[in-house]
Amino acid sequence: MRREELRTAAELFAENFRLNTGKSWVTAAAVLCMVPLYRGISNLDALHSAECLNEAAVFAGILLLTPAGAPEQDGRIRELIRSKYIRRIAVIMLRLLMAAAAAAVSIAVFAMVMRSCGCRFPYAEYTAAAVMRAFLFGGTGAAAGLGAENVIVGYLVAAGMYLLF
Repeated sequence: MRREELRTAAELFAENFRLNTGKSWVTAAAVLCMVPLYRGISNLDALHSAECLNEAAVFAGILLLTPAGAPEQDGRIRELIRSKYIRRIAVIMLRLLMAAAAAAVSIAVFAMVMRSCGCRFPYAEYTAAAVMRAFLFGGTGAAAGLGAENVIVGYLVAAGMYLLF
């Protein structure tokens, strides 16, 4: 029975990655790849590196975490999920964990690229701060989107927080 549960969990993980996290990760990666076009990331000191990470890399969290409940917004899908033995909250938590991991990896890679371009900053501290900020904004957007059952509301709340903080 244990082997079947692991197989089911792996299938759930793979399907959710394909349908939700994978598409968002491509978008987040595209946004991070565009940062050097509108904001230089070469030879920055610690202050400017922190600004870059906190202003640009945080979008990875917003783009990845906010749409965690998007598939269930369609009434037909919501009804189908209610008929399954896996609870909706478990699926959403899995999506949030997958999105959080993808955001952390994306920000860590972006910070490595900045370091390879000559930026001087404490990597672990600045990357952790950017990841936490991304989790804060993305998690708030996800909570708002899930509460309103509308992912657009989640994006608007996350964007509003970004503009305020």
